Order: sequence, then C-alpha cells, then structure tokens
Amino acid sequence: MQTMEVLVADDSSLVLKVITKALLENTFNGYCFEESKIHYAHNGMEAFEIMGKNRNIQMLISDINMPYLNGDDLVEVLIDTNLHQKILTIFITANENIINPNTKKHTIGTIQKPFNHLTFGLSLNELLQNHQERKVHTLKHQSKQMAQITKALQAICTKYPIGQHINEKKFKALLEMYFDGVQMVNEEEIEFLFYTIIEELFKVSNITLKLTVNELNAALYGASAQQHHFTLALKACIDDTIANCKTLLAEKKEIQYHLIVNELVSPIYEKVSIVRNKVVHYRPKKYTLLSPYIENLIEFFEKIDYAIKDDYLRELLVYRKDIEEFSRWIGEYCRSNQLAQDIPQFKNATKLLNEIYDKFNSASVNFNKMQHYIIGEIERHLLYKALSSKDISHYMKKHMTDILPTTSNILLHLKKINHVEHKKLAENDFQYVAVLSLDIDFLVRFRNEFEQICSHTKIFCFSKNTLFEDWIGSNKVDKIIVDYDFSTSIFATGLVYLKYFLKQNAKNKALASLRNYNRYYMLSTHEDVLKERENLRTLNAHIIAKPLHKNDVKNTLIYS
Repeated sequence: MQTMEVLVADDSSLVLKVITKALLENTFNGYCFEESKIHYAHNGMEAFEIMGKNRNIQMLISDINMPYLNGDDLVEVLIDTNLHQKILTIFITANENIINPNTKKHTIGTIQKPFNHLTFGLSLNELLQNHQERKVHTLKHQSKQMAQITKALQAICTKYPIGQHINEKKFKALLEMYFDGVQMVNEEEIEFLFYTIIEELFKVSNITLKLTVNELNAALYGASAQQHHFTLALKACIDDTIANCKTLLAEKKEIQYHLIVNELVSPIYEKVSIVRNKVVHYRPKKYTLLSPYIENLIEFFEKIDYAIKDDYLRELLVYRKDIEEFSRWIGEYCRSNQLAQDIPQFKNATKLLNEIYDKFNSASVNFNKMQHYIIGEIERHLLYKALSSKDISHYMKKHMTDILPTTSNILLHLKKINHVEHKKLAENDFQYVAVLSLDIDFLVRFRNEFEQICSHTKIFCFSKNTLFEDWIGSNKVDKIIVDYDFSTSIFATGLVYLKYFLKQNAKNKALASLRNYNRYYMLSTHEDVLKERENLRTLNAHIIAKPLHKNDVKNTLIYS
C-alpha cells in the first residue's frame, strides 16, 4: 500500500475536517493517507506557497472559490511553473460549470459539494480508479507509438545509409522526453512529434539528409502497427475441406457420392461468389495487359503522396495475388493427382477424382475471369485516388500538360513502356460517358469536340430519359452528364431528374462506380448554379459550366 502526501485547500474548516476524516478512514485504489502527510491551506496563495516548499506533495484537493487565488488560478500557476505534471489534482465545487475548461483538463476530475466523509471517500476512490485505467491505456498507446516511430526510423536507415551515424542514446532520450506517460498523443500530434524527433536527432547526429514531408509520412505510416490483413485463403480453404472430408469418412463406413463432392467443392465456390459479388459490377480490363504495370503506378504515386494506398486498394491487391497463387497451385495439385494421396480412400475412385478435379479447375477458371474485373477496379480506384490527391493532380497538370492522365500515358511519361507497348495498353484506357440533353445540336457538337480531346472516351448522347436509362442499365457507364435545361412534363429541370435517377438506382450494382466515385455531372450556367447551390451541394454533383470551353470541360471530366 503506497502512502500519498496530499494538500487540501479550502477556506472552510468544516470541509477540511470532513475530507481529513475520509482520507484517514479509507484506502483508495492502492493508496492510503497518514495524518502527518496531510497539509492544509485556507486559500489559493497559501496552497501555492506550501507546494513550492514541499516537492513531495503528490495530490492536490482544491476548492474552486477561495480568497486571494481561486482553484482555477492556482492550477494555472502550477502549470506555468511545471509543478502540475507530477501532481494529481481534484476540484471540489458546488457548481462544476464555473470551472475553466483549460484548467479542468489538467485535473483527474471533480467531486460535487455537498458531501460527507462517506460519499467523498467513494467519489475519490472512483476518480483514482478511473485515472489509473486511463494511465494504463495511455502508456500502452504511447508504447505502440514509440515502437512505430522506432520502426519508421529503422525504415529510413534501411533506405538511406545513415544507420551508423544515428545517436541512439539521444533518440531514446527524445522518445522519453516527448512521451512522458501523462498526456495522450493523438494521431495529428504524432506526425508533428515524429518530424521534430527526426529533425533534432539528425542535427545532433550530424546527418545532412533532408527528407520531404511525404517521405517522413510514408516511413511513419508504413511502420504503423495497425495493419489490416485481407486474404481469400483459397489454399487453406481446400485444406480445410479435405480435413472435413477425412473426418466425415472416419465417422461413416458408407457415404453418398454427392455428399463427398459437395463437401470438397462447395466452400471454394462460395469464395468465387464472394469475389464476383464484390467486383463484377465494374468494367473489366485485360488482366495480362494491365497487371504487370500496377506496381509501377503505385510506386510512382506513393513517391508523391504516401496515402494513395487505402484499405480498399490493399484488399483488391491481396485478392489479385491470392488468385494468382491459387491458380498456379491448384493446377499442379490436379495434374499430380494430389487428392488421391491426401485422401487414400479415393485412390481407386477415378470417376470421383476426375469430377472433383474438373470442379476445382472450373473454380480456378472462374477466379481468373474475376481477375479482369479486379484489375479494372484496381486501376479505376488507383486513378481516382491519384486524381483526388492535390499533390498528384498538381504534378500531372504541371508535367503532363494537355495529356490525359490514363495508365498508358502515365507509364509512357515515366518511361516504363515504349511507344509500341503504349499503343497496346492505350486500347485498355477507354471509358463510357452518357450525356442527356434536349438540345440535339448541342449533343452532336459536344460529342464531336470532346471525343477528339478526350481520347479513348466514348460519348453516348441521348435526348430521351427512357433511352438514357435503358442504355445505362445494360452498359457499365463510367460517367453521366445531365443538362440542367433538361425539362419534361414530369421533371422541371435536369437536376430534378438526376436526383430521381440516382434515388431509383441506389441499389443498382451496375452503377456502383458512379456512386462510389461521384461520377455524375451537371451542365449548368453560373446563374443556375447560384440558384440551385444547396441542391447541388446535397447531390454532390460536379459542374460543367455553360457556355462550354474545351479546357474547362476536359479538366472537369478528368480532375473533378
């Protein structure tokens, strides 16, 4: 049991006696109090003088309303003199609302007046218990953050030959100084702390290496302990079904043919359904053509903006890798007749083995079909993230002027492909855009002009919403553009129609990319935008301004 030295500050002698009785008659979450170690002050100034002379005081129990120096002002003085860091402060007051929020956050809590020695003891014990739990949580959280910063520094040292120059003692001292175990460090502060520690460490270690903010962030968040693991576990799925089948055969002397087939095949087909439901509503791309270049794109984008790879993109990349590995493994598994070795009872059941192998190979074929959808969605999401990044968009507008930021153009710009490869890859860089307007002349002009400047863009024009809806229903459209002046007997404006269309198709998987990436646009004049500002903000539609200007339309369609 630890004895704690405490100062009780209140201008009421009766309150001091009640608190003393409570302290001496109870133990509090591992702490106890002795009469010789309880100090008293009748005002804030007296309390400050006592604390200045006695540095062994570990707890302050203070009233808010006191002469000369009230409780708020007393804590502010303690903060200014750094005496507050090792002292647990508790306010006692009849009105908690009068406490200054800036000082309250430096306390472990408040005990409400009036109280007797029993209720005070219960309240104090609860505050100390909650404080201890918060402290344990804070220490665990800071321990993870310290490990993250250490791992980030190691990553920097691995990338650049500076490890032998690092002053390790100074690094540990900096960690201990900034992570004092008292205050929780939030996610916004961890970046600033990391920058500061690296700057000070490089300075004392005489390291002249200058790292950009993006490089520091990439190291910091690459070292984060909060990693998400996505996997289809396809091989493990087959292993589990074999183990289940063995158990089933061990339990029964005879088992029906279709039950064996179902036991071995159904789980892997369920995985096929999971992948299909996730990606089949997106436009497929040629897997063998695009897949070899995805890592090049990611590497390029991450150099400019470390945050390009989100959880959804990681999940898709893992699916792609899992399916590649599974396809190679299951092919060899079937060719080598491995199932007959795994389940000896099947050794002479040639018909059964062939049927199961056919179904395994069929599952592999289905997975490989899904790869075209997966790679298409990886590319789509990657480019969406890139164009949503202020830094990457700025780079492209500066270094790829008048060049559409497609996969083929970016790779050619990076010199990852030659012109022959570019021509092949460019065939994959197409998108479908549907435009709805009552103005036929405008539609013709729009299509002729913007298909020329937006290469590999197919523009489909409609003057009737029924045809527009039918076509979209049977095609995976990438973007839709609606003229604000589209008015019918049912819809007053194109904006009203667009809201109706999106609401009606809220659960339509074929339009998932439109909803996920906000790929709908409103053709509108500046006056109409001002008039419909709130509705447009709610809808979150992009604006293509009338009258049309080629560069404005191009930039809106590409970068918005």
